[in-house]
Amino acid sequence: FHLARQAELVARHNGDIDKFVGDQIMAVFQGPNMAPDSLTCAAEMQKQMASFVASLGKAVVVENAATMVPVAQPAAAAAAE
Repeated sequence: FHLARQAELVARHNGDIDKFVGDQIMAVFQGPNMAPDSLTCAAEMQKQMASFVASLGKAVVVENAATMVPVAQPAAAAAAE
């Protein structure tokens, strides 16, 4: 479910999906706006995942897109970010 929504964000920000690896998406952004497009996409993915996690109402492990480090946090904290 969340991969389809994230794939939509990649397309919306001029990215191309290279492949899906487990529950991860590898995307490529090209062109003169590749840096802002990729960063905006990543920020929107974080917001979308925080909302999804909050809707679960329990603690989950999420991955920080900025550092790619897994972080365990309660759903309320994830939604506040």
